[in-house]
Amino acid sequence: MSNEVTITMTYADYLAANRLRAKSRWTVAASLRFILPVGAVYLAIIFLTSEYPAFSWTKLLDDAIIAFAAATGAYAGLLLSVLLLLPRTAKKLYAQQPSASSPYQFSFDSEGLHSVGPFETANLPWSHISGWLENDRLLLLCKTRLTFFCLPKAQLGEANLAALKQCLNLAGVKQGL
Repeated sequence: MSNEVTITMTYADYLAANRLRAKSRWTVAASLRFILPVGAVYLAIIFLTSEYPAFSWTKLLDDAIIAFAAATGAYAGLLLSVLLLLPRTAKKLYAQQPSASSPYQFSFDSEGLHSVGPFETANLPWSHISGWLENDRLLLLCKTRLTFFCLPKAQLGEANLAALKQCLNLAGVKQGL
């Protein structure tokens, strides 16, 4: 079984792919991995620099609330900056990569993914795909945490999309990062 399709990624596709990757990392676990250590550091700084002579559980609780509220605010600010800077960064990266807007011939079978374009060729077994993401517009095949193949569903077609998902599932490639 071999399926072939020619893909040309637009800037809108590239931006949507980067947004999808960014949103896939915004999980409760990821939030807690940021907020808890940063909050603990803030709490230690507040507690160690306070000028109260005696220890008080009430004061410690007040400091903890302030520290974790500040860490949550810092995390929200970080997410907001990513949302605001992502379109500009994606536009620059898309413009710097002539291969991003070039047509590529993608094919896939039970063994892996094959890509031929004017700037590079890739023959990757499914074991070299670390995961995949999708939304209503795109399917992303992630090679690493930073690199991916962007496959617009409109260009891929229903039959190829179903066959690709079947190949991914049979090869044990996990959905997500």
